[in-house]
Amino acid sequence: GLKLFKRADARIFYGRSREIFDLCYKITRQDKPRLLLLDGYSGTGKSSLLQAGLIPRVERQGWTVAYRRREEDKINGLKGVFELLLNDVAAAPANQKLLILDQVEEAVTDRIEDLPEELDELAAAIDNALRQHPNYKFILGFRSEQMARIAKVLEKRRLVFDDQNTLYPLDLIGAVEAISGAANDPSLK
Repeated sequence: GLKLFKRADARIFYGRSREIFDLCYKITRQDKPRLLLLDGYSGTGKSSLLQAGLIPRVERQGWTVAYRRREEDKINGLKGVFELLLNDVAAAPANQKLLILDQVEEAVTDRIEDLPEELDELAAAIDNALRQHPNYKFILGFRSEQMARIAKVLEKRRLVFDDQNTLYPLDLIGAVEAISGAANDPSLK
């Protein structure tokens, strides 16, 4: 399969500058909504975009960022991972904080037997965090085919979210940037 770009690969991550700019703007410049949904079909690079593209740029603007994936807590699921995210940033200075929970669709595609309401529990935890932490923003990353189900759970709790962040396969401009980016960077030649 495709290899994931991580934070350490930010220097060589090319092809998604428009998408990174758009997400960065929504995180750092806009007040509301504080919950963003990033969806895309499998293999479009959502996790790479978040780890190698968005996180380093938001951190350079003074934000504290925590990133985790649903697989990190196979017993408590999304709610457990969400609690880990909150703990990750709790001791950081009181500046703006971004918490990213990736692979949310696994609550549907890889269910934990004892957690039939995993998405509902996550929505409740997010609702609580939004109320308690006014300087936090959140991103949920997941496959596009689960958008309706995830949006429905969030809407049931009357959470306000931005769902206009679909990641599509690279277009021609992105592909050219991905291929030629490193070659055109004097520090990487």
